[in-house]
Order: sequence, then C-alpha cells, then structure tokens
Amino acid sequence: MINKNLNIVIAIFLEVIAWYLLESATAEGELLLQFLLLHAIASYFFARSLMQYLPANYLANNGRLILFFFSICFFIPYLGVLGLYIAWNGGLYWPRANTFNLYNITEEPPLPFKPLVISESSHYGQAGLPGIVKNAADSNKRLKAIMATRQLDDRDAIPILKIALKDPIDEVRLLAYSMLDAKEQAINSGIQKLEKELVSSPLNVRASLHKELAHYYWELAYLGLAQGDVKQLVLNQSCKNLFIALKINSEDAGTCFELGRVLLRLDRHEEARHYLALAMKLGISESDVLPYLAEVAFHISDYPQVKLLLAKLPESARKNTSLNNMINFWLHA
Repeated sequence: MINKNLNIVIAIFLEVIAWYLLESATAEGELLLQFLLLHAIASYFFARSLMQYLPANYLANNGRLILFFFSICFFIPYLGVLGLYIAWNGGLYWPRANTFNLYNITEEPPLPFKPLVISESSHYGQAGLPGIVKNAADSNKRLKAIMATRQLDDRDAIPILKIALKDPIDEVRLLAYSMLDAKEQAINSGIQKLEKELVSSPLNVRASLHKELAHYYWELAYLGLAQGDVKQLVLNQSCKNLFIALKINSEDAGTCFELGRVLLRLDRHEEARHYLALAMKLGISESDVLPYLAEVAFHISDYPQVKLLLAKLPESARKNTSLNNMINFWLHA
C-alpha cells in the first residue's frame, strides 16, 4: 500500500506543479516544455499506481498495459486518470455476480443401443412410382413420387415425369416440367460447351470431342427428350459427329459401336450392320453387339439370322431379364 500511495502522491504533486506552470506558458515557450515534461512524468506514475492494483495474472503484458494507461493519462488530463481509477476499482471490487455464458457445452450423444428397423415393404406400393403419379388421389403423394425420381437414372425417371405432365394439378405439372427442363438444359449446355471447344481445339483431341458431342445428341433421343422431327434431327447430328470422329480415328471400336446404334435408329440397317460388325471385329464384346445385329436382322425380315445371332449370345447375357425372355422366345419359336 505504501508503494501505491507513494506513486499516487508523486503523480499528484508533479501534476499540480505542471498545471501551475501552464498558467504562464503563453509568456515563455520554455515553460510549455516544462509543463509537458512534468505532465508526462506524472502520467507515468499514475500508470504505475494503476498497475499495482492489477491481479498477478494480468501482468503478463505489463509493458503494453503501462503504455495504455500512460496514453490515457497523458492525452486526457484529469478525466483520463479519474475514469481509469473508477473503472479499475469498480471492476476489481464490485464484479458482476452473474456472467453470461455464450456457449453451451453438450455431451456427445450415445450410439443407439439397437439398429434401426427398416421395412422391407415398398414405400410406394406394388405399382411403384408410375402408379403413384397416375392414380394417387392425394396430390402431395404425387409430388413426393416426382421428387423421388431424382434418385433414378434419367432413362427411368423421364417417362415418369412425362406422365406427371398430364396431372390435373398445376403444382404437380410445373414440378415435373421444371425437372424435365433441367435435364434437357444440362444436355444442351454440354453441347454448346463442346461446340465452342471444337473451334480452337487441336486435331489430336477433336475425335474425342466429336464423339462426346454425338453422345449428347444421342441422349436427347434415347431419353425421349426429343420427339418427332426433332428426334430425327438430333440423331442425324449424332451420326454426323460420329462419322467425323471415325474419319480422324478409323480404328476406334467404341465409335463404330455408337455409330451402328445411331444408324439403326435412323433405319439405315445395312450401314448399321456394317459398323456393328466392325465394332465387334475391333474388340467390342459379342454380348454387347449381337443383340443389335439381331435387331438389324429382324428389321430386314431375316428371321433365321435373328435366331442364329441370339443363340450365339453367352450365358452372361441372360442376366438381363428382358433380353433373356427375348432369347427364349426366339430359340423356341
């Protein structure tokens, strides 16, 4: 306490002398410098006295604290010292009883003591999603069924969304339309991006770009997003890009296979047969090519050839239920 009081007494004594000299500071410039010097020393002793009130754990950065206290006392005479003493003593001797806890600490929740029971029955009934969209009386059920198509492949989802386009409720129709439009926009965006890349791309990558572009056009037809004359147009665009890709790389088995499928959809059967056979010769498996060759033979009414080609299919091809039924039909015809 003696050191605290001594610091305060020295500070007050020097401060009084400094302000006494300030009364005549306008007459001589030296008195103004003496005032500033005495005021600075007094501010230092005020800062030291404030430091002695602090608990021990606050003294880690005592240099910065003394500089802070000194600045307040020096640049705000009287009021700065008075404010610091009131604030400091109030905080030390009358602390707030209840402090606000900003964060709530929660314990880690325990794991469930048994596994969740998952029902094996279908959530959408025996008719599946198409049945819900067609026949459910509650429009909310139909909306949920449409939202569930986001978990399906586009090939399975798009026919269900097309059913929903005929729904009597506007909300259901608009949702189905927006989802169909989003799928179509994604494909069209891919087409536009590839067409821009083709303008400046080197020759060694153009084959793959044309092949990818053909795939986008094929998807518009394959997924049923293009109908009628538009379907014919996108198939022709796919065929055109595949021919360009094959001209650049004539040994690409995948391009031959894709071209054969597109030509088959365009009813150009002899050309389709040629490129499908070439794809199989270049390495595409028989299980992938023979069903399409059998389809070509069917369209040109060569039924013995259909039976012969399907008989060549390996047993692994029968895993596809629809293909297995077709094979059994023709082999026993």
